Amino acid sequence: MKISIDLIMKKHIFSLMGSAIMVITLALPSCRNSGSDHPRMPIAETDSIYWSDSLTVADCFANVEIEGQYPHAGQKPLLDSVRSWLGARLNSNVMDIGKPLFPITPQMLASGKDLATNTGKALLKTADNDFKGFAHDSIAIEYEFIYNFNPVFQTDSVVTYAFTGYGYMGGAHGYTLDEGQTFIASTGERLTFANTFRQEASDSIVARIREALRAQYFNETDSAEVPLRDLLLVNPDSLPLPQTPPQFQKDGVAFIYQQYEIAPYAAGIPKCVLPYEELKPMMKPAAARLVP
Repeated sequence: MKISIDLIMKKHIFSLMGSAIMVITLALPSCRNSGSDHPRMPIAETDSIYWSDSLTVADCFANVEIEGQYPHAGQKPLLDSVRSWLGARLNSNVMDIGKPLFPITPQMLASGKDLATNTGKALLKTADNDFKGFAHDSIAIEYEFIYNFNPVFQTDSVVTYAFTGYGYMGGAHGYTLDEGQTFIASTGERLTFANTFRQEASDSIVARIREALRAQYFNETDSAEVPLRDLLLVNPDSLPLPQTPPQFQKDGVAFIYQQYEIAPYAAGIPKCVLPYEELKPMMKPAAARLVP
């Protein structure tokens, strides 16, 4: 019996390019600094990367698609930090986070095209090794990997990159990773909960996240009338901070929980955005100065 992919879930999350190209494009526009009409962009240019290939062994099929905007020019400490972060994201099977697919070299990090190519070939090699065993046992199966990465917010003080990965290796459904990282433009330092917020403000932040999840995320689904306690895998009274770091975005700070982190698969990826003016008093002074 052939195992198929949850196409509805996949198409809802990704919108992919139709041809393989590599061009230099301008990065996202920045919020304007009050002291200058033309502030220097931390990331001035990005390379548009697209890589796609597939593999068939007997009745088994694998497909890989990788698309994104890779930093090409800008402030060096920032470029190095963003490239290192993206390299770690790409050098991983989203179905097996933490196990590198291949050794990363400085030369590879300098080229988004090389990174994408090595990632795609490594994923197809994994599929090929599996499929040879499946073919021997007359098993038909489909694998799919779709990776997407882009800058989603940029000022002259911070840059936020988002990475989304989808993986399917058989079973009832695939797995989606929705991760982001905000970088300090001048140094490349990554923002975390520890260096962004005051420790004593954690309980207040969690309380606001809990309210925002209900208002912004679960109220927009068929679960609007269901108590939050019945929607989560954890007690909402002891809700943890997300495992992935907070992300500076246009309208505020985004908080994202991955699949299964606090809710069942059917609940998707719970997320919310809290406005800067609400969170700024809870931030450490250095982080508060980065607020647009």
